[in-house]
Amino acid sequence: MANEIKDNSITVKGNVLNSTEKTVNKGQVIELKVRVPADQFDGKRDAFAQVLEGNSIMTFTPNQTELDTDTDGEDNPDQTELEVD
Repeated sequence: MANEIKDNSITVKGNVLNSTEKTVNKGQVIELKVRVPADQFDGKRDAFAQVLEGNSIMTFTPNQTELDTDTDGEDNPDQTELEVD
């Protein structure tokens, strides 16, 4: 019988405020200070508590600009229009 793995991952958006490169006994590490609005953890605090108990996988996605390439004529606040000569 195979064991089922429960997905306890959470996704939140925040800011990396500071990073510091340090030398520890196992080599170089980068320590991060992050800020995440507390309301993003509503209903996720148990999963977040497990993050504090061990290692976790982090994915960083920088701000991205979605280019307005369609011709539908509708304005989208998440898109940036580029002037074309």
